[in-house]
Formats: sequence, C-alpha cells, structure tokens
Amino acid sequence: PQFERQPGWRKLRVLYARALADSGDKQRALAVIQPLTDRPDAAPDELRLATGIARSAGDPVAAQLEQRIARTAPEWVGGQLAMA
Repeated sequence: PQFERQPGWRKLRVLYARALADSGDKQRALAVIQPLTDRPDAAPDELRLATGIARSAGDPVAAQLEQRIARTAPEWVGGQLAMA
C-alpha cells in the first residue's frame, strides 16, 4: 500500500485501518494504526479508533489506549493540534 512508501501519511493509515476493521481483519487493522498510536503526539481520533478496534478484537491493549485518551494533551482541539 501507499503508506509503506510514505509511512508518515497519517490520514491514509487511519482510513486503511478503519477499512480493515470494518472488513473483519481487526489484528491487521491494529498493526496498521499502531505506528500512529505509538507516537507521543497521537491524535485523539487515532487513539479512539485504535481503542475501538482493540476492544472489538478482545486485545488487552484497549485498556492502555483508553488511559492515553484520558491523558490527551489539552492542546488538541477538534482532532488537530492547536498551533500557538
């Protein structure tokens, strides 16, 4: 896929992970979104998507992702990092 050539393309990873999850391939969806959720600047919508996928797959990482959502930096507004 295109994101292998451009691994930082966040939107594509989110869309691809969502499509994989919707098709039932939850583990592959988690593998696609994981590089984003591993980042310290993971967006709340990326974390929520990964949490939902992990929860539906019965993956224990869902609890860790939920904790990260609860600690989301206040700079995040509307899914985008607010620029000062």
